[in-house]
Amino acid sequence: MSTVIRETGAVLREFLLATIVLIGVVECVCRVAGPVERGEVVGIQEKTPLGLVDARDGLHYTATAGVRMRANVRAHWRSGLTGSEHFIETDALGCRGEGITADGDRILVVGDSVTAALELSEKETFVRQFEQAVREKGRSIQVVNCGVSGASTVDEVGRLAELLPVVKPKVVVLQYFVNDHQRSQTVFLSPLPSPFNHLRSAKLLSQIWGRVKMEQEDFRTRGLVPDETLKDWRVDVEKRLEEDWSGEPTFRGFLTDYFDHVGAAWSMGAWKYLEPHFVNAKKFTDEARARLVIVSFPLALQLDHPDWPAYPQARLGEIAKNLDIPYLDLLPAMQAAKDGGAVLYSPEDALHPNAAGHRVAAEQLSNLFERERILETPSTP
Repeated sequence: MSTVIRETGAVLREFLLATIVLIGVVECVCRVAGPVERGEVVGIQEKTPLGLVDARDGLHYTATAGVRMRANVRAHWRSGLTGSEHFIETDALGCRGEGITADGDRILVVGDSVTAALELSEKETFVRQFEQAVREKGRSIQVVNCGVSGASTVDEVGRLAELLPVVKPKVVVLQYFVNDHQRSQTVFLSPLPSPFNHLRSAKLLSQIWGRVKMEQEDFRTRGLVPDETLKDWRVDVEKRLEEDWSGEPTFRGFLTDYFDHVGAAWSMGAWKYLEPHFVNAKKFTDEARARLVIVSFPLALQLDHPDWPAYPQARLGEIAKNLDIPYLDLLPAMQAAKDGGAVLYSPEDALHPNAAGHRVAAEQLSNLFERERILETPSTP
């Protein structure tokens, strides 16, 4: 019996050692060859005990209607792209910033990771730069940043309906990006047990499992576009590539390689899907007696290829015009800034503008508010 126990123990030790070595090898491969992480939460300080559950990374949690920023936290954020570190604070509503005050008019900004701008310090975000620009013109305002990474237009409009009665803004700015037809799979990531938080291999497995869960979710309640619908949109785009957009081979390659993520924004079907949500956003803001403004950020590749058709921006402009919504398309201004030598996106991240890109957005948004007298003009429900 003792011999059997010793042999079993030896086998278990060898198995455990082999498992540890395998995990080490996989972890090394993931760190060397795996995708670069945008960033990580180094530490969290609770401002108040909230008891929130299903924390995704300490800064976010998954709610019934999509992902949210946790309320009343101070997160130490380390960028996986630049290595910079800064603190991100959220208020009682889970919005980035110090919280609502009683002074002045309020502008509510709802958007995705471009608005949340976790890679930037608070003062570098277009939300805060815009607020400062308007204040310098003598206006007493507070701009509330309720951008959430991974959110889609569906999420943003749902979040808008939640926030309007609480924030009571004079103006709402709805930010759009070309991947907002589809929620990010990060919405569906499950929290990892604390011992595995620092393992890149465990995070990748979590992402794979998140993708599996995403495929199994109810599309109607989760706001996802079914694969069958995406296939129809792809057929539409392929047809238009043959008939209307045949002159630019790099554009064809882009749409083929990145269709599900951003390329679907060039399909007519995506805009038929999105238009009712912009209609709802207008309806909600009108009922709250607030003005609605839409601002669209370009993809970095659009600046690199100015001959590509700007179909998403044009289509959104048509929707905004039909709904009588002031619309800011940042593509021309950012193109001009890039042509003038400005670097608006970091080489590692073609989706999220850097501080200079946010500065251009803030200046253009401030000019739009002044030109259209948006803060002076009441909503007309």
